[in-house]
Amino acid sequence: KQWYQRRVRGAELEYEVYMPHSYSFLRRYGKCVNADMRQLTIGRYALELSLQEYQYVTKRPSQLAAAALLFSIRKSRSEEDEEEVTWDATCQHYTGYSE
Repeated sequence: KQWYQRRVRGAELEYEVYMPHSYSFLRRYGKCVNADMRQLTIGRYALELSLQEYQYVTKRPSQLAAAALLFSIRKSRSEEDEEEVTWDATCQHYTGYSE
């Protein structure tokens, strides 16, 4: 890790600069839609599987996380009840992606 320092009006701030990865997006999106631990675990598993496929290298981490979240919501809800799960306005707002 590299730490960067910057002086702002006499105060010294420390912050870390890094490339965001799909796990951080999944965590954020999960909080926005109140996903439970099971849904997040399924989403992380889907992201792990995407690491093995070369075709996903060009995809944005936020897009992979949104797809993993949609998959996990559909997978967990389809086992509980038979109604169709849609990508609602909350998901669309926070992810920036439509179904």
